[in-house]
Amino acid sequence: MKKWLALILIGALVLGLMYWGSGSWIIAAKLGGGYLLGLIILIADENWLVNKYTVSARPQLITRSPIFLVSFVVLGLYMLSASGSVIGMGIILGMATSYVLEVLLLRGRPDLLSDRFLSGTGYNLDRSGAQWMVWGMILVLVALITLVVI
Repeated sequence: MKKWLALILIGALVLGLMYWGSGSWIIAAKLGGGYLLGLIILIADENWLVNKYTVSARPQLITRSPIFLVSFVVLGLYMLSASGSVIGMGIILGMATSYVLEVLLLRGRPDLLSDRFLSGTGYNLDRSGAQWMVWGMILVLVALITLVVI
């Protein structure tokens, strides 16, 4: 519950910055709607959609898989730099913020972090690897936010 409250507060901050930067409530509302849609996509995958595509006893979330995350960064760079879709920008920022918060919450448990984000790779993080992953995710989020602000 704390995670979702933090995500909503961060979204409110992003909205405020967008309004301050653009001076338009319409743009800020579109970005906020996209931000909430990004969160809804992740919540739906974690709570409902995983039952549709999981055949093993141990569920692996598609939206947390390494292939999805790499393609997410590439799509995020395109969406924020070239597409012009404010709602798409919000979706990318909502999902990226959620990923960073999840990694921050799991940084003290490298085994859970590996299970959540590196499932299927056979790679297990240690504490040092977990710290690198945290900083990498934060760097990606800062880069994506920078593309929106510029």
